[in-house]
Amino acid sequence: GGRQVLFARVDTTGRVVSYPGVMSLPAHSARTPTVAWNGSNYLMIYEDFRAPLSSLQEVMFNKKGQVLGRTQFERNDEIAVGTKPSLIWAGDKFLMFWQDERWKKPQVFLAFLDNDGNKISALGDWPVVNSAGSLAPQAVWNGSGAGFVWTDFRDQENPRDNNTEVYFNVFDNLAPTVSQVRVLEVRDREVTLGWNTSELSDIEVRYDMGKDLGTGQIVEKVAAQDNWTREHEITISNLLPNTAYHFRIRARDVN
Repeated sequence: GGRQVLFARVDTTGRVVSYPGVMSLPAHSARTPTVAWNGSNYLMIYEDFRAPLSSLQEVMFNKKGQVLGRTQFERNDEIAVGTKPSLIWAGDKFLMFWQDERWKKPQVFLAFLDNDGNKISALGDWPVVNSAGSLAPQAVWNGSGAGFVWTDFRDQENPRDNNTEVYFNVFDNLAPTVSQVRVLEVRDREVTLGWNTSELSDIEVRYDMGKDLGTGQIVEKVAAQDNWTREHEITISNLLPNTAYHFRIRARDVN
């Protein structure tokens, strides 16, 4: 009387190796499943579309299809009104994209789940893409980052038309590394610093007199430039002459 999500294991020829069968709860109306393997177990997420609001249900099970645990995904501290999840294993955690239905037009969000499927954090206050409407995400892991596609409404001028496009974006999972930090020039009241980063990054330098900034103390003075590059250079002015300064550089990529 209702849709259910089933699971089967097949080999590379398509032959069924095992058929554990139904993975969703009998009381649910289940659809749009997504599944990922973390090296030890499977995590499956499906949409429970019983009225009035759809929710996302998680099922962790082992290679034989034996269920290890179930939980309902929550966006932050509330149940996500979610549909069409897409799940990937990113080497050390799961990344889940989903379509959230809390607004007039749906938006795509992202959550990080640990090895056991527990939520680490959910970027649940801002959509992954800045759009008038995005839906139906599909993600894939390329070894160092997540690529995902979605249907986008941003060019839809009339709500009654069906003018949509498919967009693609890449999210990496690694922070940029900093190298070759150097002082390029010192003048009476200013200094020019340079460094390189492993990927396109913006610029932020915190600086002050006195103790080494490696102690973690708060530094009030900040110099920043919105300049996405791998070769960085920044000039800091209005310094005191004949004074020792310490600098802390931060590299941040678009992700």
